[in-house]
Amino acid sequence: MTHVEYRRWIVATICALVCVLTLFAIQVSAEESTSTTSDAQRARAIELRDKRMDAVQEKKEMREADRAAMKEEMKEKRDALSERRDEQRGKLREAAARRIESFFARMYKRFEAAVERLDQLAIRIGSRIEKLKERGIDTSKSESLLATGKTRIQEAKDILLDVKGTDTAITESDTPKDVFMNVRDELKRAKEALKEAHAALVQSIRALKASAGINKTDDESDDDSDDDTTTTATSTNS
Repeated sequence: MTHVEYRRWIVATICALVCVLTLFAIQVSAEESTSTTSDAQRARAIELRDKRMDAVQEKKEMREADRAAMKEEMKEKRDALSERRDEQRGKLREAAARRIESFFARMYKRFEAAVERLDQLAIRIGSRIEKLKERGIDTSKSESLLATGKTRIQEAKDILLDVKGTDTAITESDTPKDVFMNVRDELKRAKEALKEAHAALVQSIRALKASAGINKTDDESDDDSDDDTTTTATSTNS
């Protein structure tokens, strides 16, 4: 090998080594760049994952807060509705109490009016019995019927006295319907007693007329008038 050839070989070898070293440096740089990129990507991925998790947690907390707010709102609405219902019930109770009081006031007036009429009729019958007895007429049957009528009148009075004031008991009771039913039954008993009293007094008048042999006289017309008046009084309570 000549000196010139040797120099060329040296130059070529050096160039080859430079090329190899350059390629190696490029490869190392690329790998380092790739590694750096991967690290950055991983960091970015971790950051995105954390953000997503934070967003999910935030949404969850918002949903829970919304549910809590909705529950509270519903509770407030239920409480308000319950208050309105209680208020309406109170108004209904007051209205019912007024109706019951008015009903009993009317009933008592009717019963008391009927009792008063029958009392007056009984007094008149008793007065006529005494007049006929003075004339020597047998009035025993009429007296017995009169006594029955008075007993029934007193029975009705006792019942009315017992139930008087129960309108307040009804409105204040926890079971107003039961109390009302009991009072209604008692008033039915009073009504029946007044009917029986009226019937006994009418029969007493007829027995008195029969004993005295009275035919269509002025006295009989008066008795018929009493009969009609009392019948109207008792029928008003039916």
